[in-house]
Amino acid sequence: MLASAVTPLLDSGRLVRVARCADALNTPGEPGSGYTSAAALDHVQPVEIYVLGTSHVSARSAAQVEAAIEALRPDAVIVELCRSRSGMLFADEAGEGDRAGNAFGLSGEGGLLRTMQRSVSLGGVVPLLLRIALARSSESLGSATALRPGGDFRAARRAAERVGASLVLGDRPIEITLERAWRALSLCERWRLVRGAGALFGASPPATPDRSAPSSASSADGMLGAPSKESVMIEAALDDADVIAQFEAVLAAQFPSLVEPLIRERDAFLSLTIKSSMAVSGKKRVLGVVGLGHLDGVVTALEQNCHQGKFRTLTYTPSRAAAKQKVLGVPRPLATRLAVDASVGLGAWAWWKSHL
Repeated sequence: MLASAVTPLLDSGRLVRVARCADALNTPGEPGSGYTSAAALDHVQPVEIYVLGTSHVSARSAAQVEAAIEALRPDAVIVELCRSRSGMLFADEAGEGDRAGNAFGLSGEGGLLRTMQRSVSLGGVVPLLLRIALARSSESLGSATALRPGGDFRAARRAAERVGASLVLGDRPIEITLERAWRALSLCERWRLVRGAGALFGASPPATPDRSAPSSASSADGMLGAPSKESVMIEAALDDADVIAQFEAVLAAQFPSLVEPLIRERDAFLSLTIKSSMAVSGKKRVLGVVGLGHLDGVVTALEQNCHQGKFRTLTYTPSRAAAKQKVLGVPRPLATRLAVDASVGLGAWAWWKSHL
């Protein structure tokens, strides 16, 4: 029954069973992904790993996710979301206009205030402002369509609950991705991005490529953009086309520097979560649900085992490093804030004294 239920997905290349490395059981976990360095040595990789490539705006893709989970009955389902984007898991229960349906909306775990605090602590102020700008662009672009991104993730949540599988948020925090993406750009590219943001996000998505060989250049899915009016027609004609991923290819084509932080690094991060995080240790069977554009990159990273030990490298940003530093025992951000407040206070006191 298992084979017959998933054979069509396996034959289509949408579902991939990942071959295990010969030394898989002896490979430690990833310090920082729920592990301390010492505890990571006790990690046991899953016995079976499957990865399913999906469209985030396709009803048929959502149905395939549910069918795969019902057939495989995995112990854990890893979705391409982070805490700050977890609101998308419940967008079908949110009211009209709620931020949960927006890939950039500040609707993650803990509500608006907690989400903003987490955004600043993980990525700094600039990525937060960039995220707000992208959210506004996404809302304006998606206002004319009934499609809400993340249907595949919501399907995964429902099916995981039915089979008793744990649901794991497997993507790198969006704040870290945005900061690393911003810092990857040259000053000229940053200026072009800011100046041309309106035109870029108002552009029509490029023509849909051959689905049998998805391009990595179109795989920043769910991270930059939202379906336009043209996306509705594409969804009707090609139910399994990842419209958002194709739309994002406009940005990736004009800013090649973004391909590494938006696509390749996230491929590696997702692969590490799927096989090396504490959340999957000792599991018999796990299923990763990722955008179709990430499928080849994630599978390659899993099979080659070439990113082991790089979790902390992939999550490094100057903002996070600064937040961990201390000045006279006080966290550096707080020390900087106190220094600024003290300077302003002294300046105000000096002005007041001089005018007595």
